[in-house]
Amino acid sequence: MGKEKKIIFRADGSSKIGLGHLIRSSALADVLKEEYTCILVTRCKIPSLLQTLKSTFTEIIQLPENDYQTETQTITKGLSNSELIILDGYFFDEAYQKNLADLGFSFICTDNL
Repeated sequence: MGKEKKIIFRADGSSKIGLGHLIRSSALADVLKEEYTCILVTRCKIPSLLQTLKSTFTEIIQLPENDYQTETQTITKGLSNSELIILDGYFFDEAYQKNLADLGFSFICTDNL
């Protein structure tokens, strides 16, 4: 039987913000990937890191640089709102989370704080 449920991981990493968000998301996806299709949505542009992450995630979707508030439409396009979104980063503020909630999505938000 194939994996029917998806978990979307939304995290970024760079020399400016560090790689902790991506590493934490990858570790969690590694635990869950036997039961769920794990998809990473990121703005990370580090080719060697993205190549390494391909062993954990079923799919990696790279986002263009844009406003964090408008990307919720992009990352949820084509998804059922029964799928879980895990946000790992500092930029996913209350307005971002409200956008996801208004679209009917459940999410978990983690940030080092």
